[in-house]
Amino acid sequence: MAIQGFARKYVPDPEYINLMDELTLKGVTQYYAYLEEKEKLQCLNTLFGKLDINQAIIFCENAKRVELLAKKIHQLGFSCFYIHSKMD
Repeated sequence: MAIQGFARKYVPDPEYINLMDELTLKGVTQYYAYLEEKEKLQCLNTLFGKLDINQAIIFCENAKRVELLAKKIHQLGFSCFYIHSKMD
């Protein structure tokens, strides 16, 4: 894990404590799909169209991708708000 390697650089023998019984919150469903970049928007469109999704959090690699994805989600007719590190 990258964070563990980072921590070892500054703390040679760190102690990791996990206080969570599960990796997800109750009532939160996570989806993972291994896709080519060009397939991602179509996959989101399919998920949004077939599942009853009230809210979703989508993580992107960079701010430009966030804005592009939000624009495309709006074009598909879905409501979308976004936030990224380059915003004031």
